[in-house]
Amino acid sequence: MNLPPHPVYGPLRSHQHQALLLADQIAHGLRSSKVTTASVVPGGGKTLLASLFAHELLRTGIVDNVLVVVPRDALRGQMRAGFTCEERGLGRSLLINPHQSLRQRHAYENAAGYVVTYQALLTPQTRNRLRKLMNQGRWLLILDEPHHLSSAPDPNHPDGARWTAALQPLFEAATQVLAMSGTLRRHDRQRIPFLLYDEDNRPVVDIEYSRAQALAEKAILPTTFVLMDGSVSWVRRGQSHTTQLSEATRKELSDAVRTALSEGNYRDEWLFYALNDWLRYRSAVYASRAIVICHKQSAAVAVARAIRQVLRLDVALAISDAPDAQRQLQGFRERREGEVLVTVGMAYEGLDVPDCTHLVCLSNITSEPWLEQAFNRVTRFNPRCRFPWENQHAVVYAIDHEKMRAFVNRLKDEQDLAFRELALGDLEGHGRGESSFESLDARRGDATFGIAGKLFSRQESDGIERATREFPVLSMMTPGDILPIASRCGFVPAANAEVAP
Repeated sequence: MNLPPHPVYGPLRSHQHQALLLADQIAHGLRSSKVTTASVVPGGGKTLLASLFAHELLRTGIVDNVLVVVPRDALRGQMRAGFTCEERGLGRSLLINPHQSLRQRHAYENAAGYVVTYQALLTPQTRNRLRKLMNQGRWLLILDEPHHLSSAPDPNHPDGARWTAALQPLFEAATQVLAMSGTLRRHDRQRIPFLLYDEDNRPVVDIEYSRAQALAEKAILPTTFVLMDGSVSWVRRGQSHTTQLSEATRKELSDAVRTALSEGNYRDEWLFYALNDWLRYRSAVYASRAIVICHKQSAAVAVARAIRQVLRLDVALAISDAPDAQRQLQGFRERREGEVLVTVGMAYEGLDVPDCTHLVCLSNITSEPWLEQAFNRVTRFNPRCRFPWENQHAVVYAIDHEKMRAFVNRLKDEQDLAFRELALGDLEGHGRGESSFESLDARRGDATFGIAGKLFSRQESDGIERATREFPVLSMMTPGDILPIASRCGFVPAANAEVAP
């Protein structure tokens, strides 16, 4: 195959350059392993990385075709669009039906290969067709988000082991393999199939793009985390319990969070608190949209109804029980409908909507890979925004508990590392069967705002933001140093003049 060099328009990020260098090494026989692993923070640009890598291997004749396997339909469409784009992609089609010939002469005469979901491989006709094709040529196999795969049955994700078994013959037939993930670890800490591991049981990563690197290259936005506290009460086995969410023990955590999400007082009060905060931001800055992730489908239906009735907003509801869920999700992605997207799990991974800036996480899931994927739905830099990167930011509202604080602190540490290395200062903005369990009450408590490793009240956060807006030179100072200035200017009430610990 004689292809010209990839006609990329615009700058490449460091991990995309790495992909080109590794493809060149493969072309010159300088790499013995056929597996290349990329760990790229969600929102960092995996689709272009895959397109660049595929183009170079096709251009140099290492492979003849490409098979991309993704975990869900949304990612299939995103990957197909990314490969087809002539300015930032391969400029060639990926077919979604393996029974269509790559040699067809009409719309698909330039097809580079196929893109399918892991689930589609469980269909014998699809799996056998792809295996036959791959045994007849040289193929690049791209595995997107392979942490969904598992080597052994997993009760929490029963399809993972079946997907792995279906992929095994395709993996063996592939000439080269690119495995790329935004969260290169499984929830149960077991090994991810098809990846190489070192002696310390860590995946061998060939291409790495961390949160700190993505922030340094302005590929993703800094995030302000708002932790939502509250008082909850419940009964288990006849015994009453009452606690603050932020003070719940590990033994109490599941019941405490379940109560908070089940009782309307806590959920609805925090929902409207967060969405009104987003509406103020939207009216003052630029048109943006929000995402609400609920813990179950019935809650999502109730939340969508409440948003429509109280705030009079256009809501896209994407839950698996809804017959038009995919249409709603696609309409939201294409900006045709929906100011707010309400979902449970359909959009936490693979949703690429850069104008989404605020996320309300009303979920009981505490898995860090899941949370990282979910939170990064609102961290994408929006090139259509009239403001530069420095004036864009993401806000995530999440339930305040021990596991969440530990996870949020890790993300903030990564942000701080990027800021220190660039000397940018603070760039963040403002902020089944019968059960013995019965939830009793849940009431909203105070919010704490995580900014540069410190916690601030709502008034302090607003004052810091206002001072920075009024005096841009303050953006090079830490929030703790800005707070006394904001207080002296009257932006913060005197009672809140001291920085919270």
